[in-house]
Amino acid sequence: MLIISWNCSGAFRKKCKQIIEYDCDIMIAQECENPNEVEYPKEFKICMPNYIWVGDNKSKGLAVFSKHKLKDNLWDSGGNKYFISCRVNDSFDVLGV
Repeated sequence: MLIISWNCSGAFRKKCKQIIEYDCDIMIAQECENPNEVEYPKEFKICMPNYIWVGDNKSKGLAVFSKHKLKDNLWDSGGNKYFISCRVNDSFDVLGV
């Protein structure tokens, strides 16, 4: 399983096609746009159909994208606003910070 973490410094929708070539299973992206608010390229949405996103600004948040099923664990973040804990395929947990 390949997991990539990338601080994309914004405009992830314009850069995310670069990730497809790595064929990763999970992508943790810092400073990315809310997928519910902006249009990501079709190729990326097919490659990474599942995601959890957090943030106050629709243009710069934190996301975990995955080829696999994600379930938000809803763990206490200890006050850290940019924190995602999720279960992948009901078999292991991933933290995005």
